[in-house]
Amino acid sequence: MKLELDINDFLNNERGLDLLGEILRSKFFNQTKGLGYYSSFILNENVKLLPNEDFNGLLWSENPKSMKGEDIYHCAIWNGIKMRYYWDEDRHLEFILDDNIIIYNDDCKKTYGWCLT
Repeated sequence: MKLELDINDFLNNERGLDLLGEILRSKFFNQTKGLGYYSSFILNENVKLLPNEDFNGLLWSENPKSMKGEDIYHCAIWNGIKMRYYWDEDRHLEFILDDNIIIYNDDCKKTYGWCLT
């Protein structure tokens, strides 16, 4: 069964943002071995990894130019939605929707706390 949803229905309240963030997380990450991106970095088969972009547009405070070699940052795309993540002990995960709407979670070991730019 296929269910179509209007993303705008999720953007008007905190719980809606949390639901949308977790739906998108499940579309990007295989979560059979744990919470996608936090304990499992396995992308789903229909997600395409993109070349790393200029990360100055991301919402974390650290300057990406000073990232240490062990830090992890990647971009991917699924169904026209971009995902970017950065791992440096804190975990920042964001999804870029149509019209440059960005939802993000800067502590994504939690399934709540998603924010809208």
